[in-house]
Amino acid sequence: MRTTRLPTLGLACFIAVSQACTGWTESQLPMIDGTMEFDGVAHPVAISDSGTIAGYGCAFELPYYTDCYHGIEWDHGVMTDLRGFDGYEAWAFAINDHEQIAGVSHPDGPGTPEGILWCHGVDIHLGALVFPTDINNGAQVVGTSWETVGPARSILWDNGDTTLLWTGTVTAINDSGRAVGNSPAGAVMWRNGTVVVLGAFTARDIDFSGKVLGRRFSDNHTILWENGVITDIGLGPEYDMVRMNDHGLIVGKRLDRAIAWETGTVYDLGAGYAEGVNNVRQIVGYGPWPVGPWTEGPLIWNPW
Repeated sequence: MRTTRLPTLGLACFIAVSQACTGWTESQLPMIDGTMEFDGVAHPVAISDSGTIAGYGCAFELPYYTDCYHGIEWDHGVMTDLRGFDGYEAWAFAINDHEQIAGVSHPDGPGTPEGILWCHGVDIHLGALVFPTDINNGAQVVGTSWETVGPARSILWDNGDTTLLWTGTVTAINDSGRAVGNSPAGAVMWRNGTVVVLGAFTARDIDFSGKVLGRRFSDNHTILWENGVITDIGLGPEYDMVRMNDHGLIVGKRLDRAIAWETGTVYDLGAGYAEGVNNVRQIVGYGPWPVGPWTEGPLIWNPW
């Protein structure tokens, strides 16, 4: 199908012939919150349905310019610095629709990282779960444990209790508590204590219905798994699609271009990398900044 790129600056849209146009407007997110300057390294990775964004960045603490990593929350233009336990370094990786944010706290020096849940001013330890990757609206958090030797272990944290899911990595959890990830046997799903092997692909995300986004081992094509059926959506190995919402909008990158895919149509969002998407079709990531003191920074693409 022939597609045409709109020449309008700041708008991203591919128009499929005989189809209505859908697109996004790119905007920059703030890099300074008054006490912290993030010096061009700030990566949004997840966004709630209300538009609150979680991510991380390399910060300089004004006026001393102390270099370290911090978790970041962007709430409709207001930037909040998320510190780890005792003020240590931190990274924020996931957010739910209650604005609960999961991430990693890392002490100075050789100390062991700890999983952290920022919950409206309260910092909660996640126990054996050290590297969170996702959180659902029931505040269930999935991630991996910290092991100095041996394979990674996937962990579910649920209101203070931790459950070992499988040997390997876990990437996502939906609101019904189904978790997906990767094991030596391939992509796997956990539900109510049972682990099921899904197939020879890497699992990236899962939606509310249990549909799984993945990347096939044999050809690196993007696929969707649903009830045992695998569908190739037509994106070849140059695409790296990482997240999807509950309505079939998938985001990622193609080489150095941020990409969205929806119902068979590919949208080029411009130079950069798309990392997260919500159910109102807002997309977050990072990429070049055409103006300002930094060459690269955090971006949001708002639908129009």
